[in-house]
Amino acid sequence: MYNNRSHQLVFVFSGMGTQWWAMGRQLMVSEEIFSNCIEEIDKLLTGFGAEWSLRHLLTMETDKDKIHRTDIAQPAICAIQIALAAVYRHFGIHPDVVIGHSVGEVAAAYVAGYLSLSDAVRLIYVRGKCLQETTGKGKMAAILSPVQNFQQELIKQYFFKGTKFLRSPKFPLKSKLAPIHVKMISTVNGKYLNAEVLNSSTYWWNNIRQTVAFENSLVKLLEGGYNVFLEIGPHPSLASPIKDTMVSFSEQSGVSYHGQVLSHKFSSTAFRYITNA
Repeated sequence: MYNNRSHQLVFVFSGMGTQWWAMGRQLMVSEEIFSNCIEEIDKLLTGFGAEWSLRHLLTMETDKDKIHRTDIAQPAICAIQIALAAVYRHFGIHPDVVIGHSVGEVAAAYVAGYLSLSDAVRLIYVRGKCLQETTGKGKMAAILSPVQNFQQELIKQYFFKGTKFLRSPKFPLKSKLAPIHVKMISTVNGKYLNAEVLNSSTYWWNNIRQTVAFENSLVKLLEGGYNVFLEIGPHPSLASPIKDTMVSFSEQSGVSYHGQVLSHKFSSTAFRYITNA
């Protein structure tokens, strides 16, 4: 069933691979809300054991490869996303629902109000450290095709040939929750989530191990009438898949669907553009 809504905004939090050297430097200077948020996250990361500085990484780092270390990239992406959302909020831009692609689910859960900032930062810090252990020991693929077309073949060819398993970490989510105002749809199980699920170690372990079912969850949003998608991340990566899914949805449902995807390499100019869109 297609529910027609007018201008229902989805914040889309992109995942790993969107990081780049010198990301955030302009906003660290031009947007006080952004820089203050980064400073707060930097202090939390230090408290959790990080031996590197997020603030230094985003303002003065000269090593262009450092940002691509998994244990650094994941917290940095999450921090950028949380800070970007804070600036959008300052400009009066609020989502009706959020969705995150893999690592993007951590920032999405925070922005939706299901995780405190402390818990979100602790979670992404532990997640990055765990996945750093697997660096160079596997491959990842993003395939723009229905999953049933290739899933079984991939399983036979790759998944059971020397797979290395990580010990399931215990994510200590303890802090008091922020008020919950926004829906969040999962790209792990395709369901709308609640606080109990999002504050469990099991969910976040599945977030690491399970296939990212972004398309399935996106279709559910389209069926619900959500029609404006704003990508939140260091670099646009999901605009094309979202647009392709919109076209496929229209063809398969027989509904003339008109949606909009806003995806900008962030800057103060981009904020003003989106605010006036």
